Amino acid sequence: KAATARVAARKADGPVPTFAQLPVPATPGTVAKQAEIPGVGMTQVDFANGVKLIAFPNKSEANRVYVRVRFGGGLASLPGNRETPAWAGPIALVASGVGNIDQEGLDRMTAGRRIGMDFSTDDDAFEIASTTSPADLADQLRLIAAKLNKPRWDPNPVMRARAKEAGPYMPI
Repeated sequence: KAATARVAARKADGPVPTFAQLPVPATPGTVAKQAEIPGVGMTQVDFANGVKLIAFPNKSEANRVYVRVRFGGGLASLPGNRETPAWAGPIALVASGVGNIDQEGLDRMTAGRRIGMDFSTDDDAFEIASTTSPADLADQLRLIAAKLNKPRWDPNPVMRARAKEAGPYMPI
């Protein structure tokens, strides 16, 4: 009976979004240069649009693909004379969803797959990162590209981040 109730609840939520419903990424870049990095077994691909890809195959982790997308100027690009909402980025930015798909829709779309996103801020760049599988890599990259192209804004994760930062309220 419990399984039947779960199936009924999922059906009541409506159809599961698909990767085809994600915003279409920008036109793919063309390869301007590709070279092996001597002595380390890495390949660097430079695209005409300024994007760089570094690939490093590692046989000891055959079923894992680490994806790191660095963009923007990180902490160095934020104003130093006033507060910014950057503190909420790790909690709120990814949890807002993508395009017209909210976080619940993304969770349903990626259920059972190794696809996700983490956000962090470094001194010189913002970063979206994930650990995925070779089978899920294409959809993982599509999700990140869609997130960068059409981020969704949802105030609820920001309110949760604010509550977490404030800590528990303890009346005296």
